[in-house]
Formats: sequence, C-alpha cells, structure tokens
Amino acid sequence: MAEQPALGFARLLRQLRIDARLTPEELAKAAGLSPRSVGDLERGLHRHASEDAAVSLGAALGLAEPVLAVFVAAARGDLPAPEVLAALRGLGRRVWNIPRPQSELHRPG
Repeated sequence: MAEQPALGFARLLRQLRIDARLTPEELAKAAGLSPRSVGDLERGLHRHASEDAAVSLGAALGLAEPVLAVFVAAARGDLPAPEVLAALRGLGRRVWNIPRPQSELHRPG
C-alpha cells in the first residue's frame, strides 16, 4: 500500500525534530505553536501546515534556504516529504539518527 502524503510529512517532521534533539514541547515553543499543533502534525492528524506554521517549524528546526523552502512546500502538501530529505542530503547534512557504517579502512580492530 502506498504511503499517504500527510503521513510522510508527519514522519519527516518527527525525524527532523529528533535530529534537532528537541522534544515536541521544545519545538512547539521555539516555533511559537502549541504543543498540540506539533503533536497533531507529527501524528498526521493535520494533512498540511499553514505556510506561517511551516516557516516557523523549519526555522525552529534549524533549516535554512534552500531546504527551508522545500520543507515549507512539503508541509503545505505541494511536494512529497522525501524531497526535503533529498535537499538535506544535497547539502551534506546528516538526516537520520542512524550511525553511518564505517568503511573497511576505518573499522577498529
């Protein structure tokens, strides 16, 4: 079954928040939103965020242009959430909290 776009953004928002080492409450405060609004977005209860909310969330997550613009478009439902990840990777920013595998040359032991 294909993933719903709103759920894709929900997972993206949650992962970016975790990567930023913020609790939902801290993200909400930094973005000037209610904790319930952030929670509803992370659970996919709201399909889209307003442009103002998306800009505030992106700024609170430490996103800068051009990634911020892609994040806002994804939050509004204009782009799929994976586009944000592609933009972050394009800038060389680590996206997931998964340790990168070490190459054979750098593996201890």
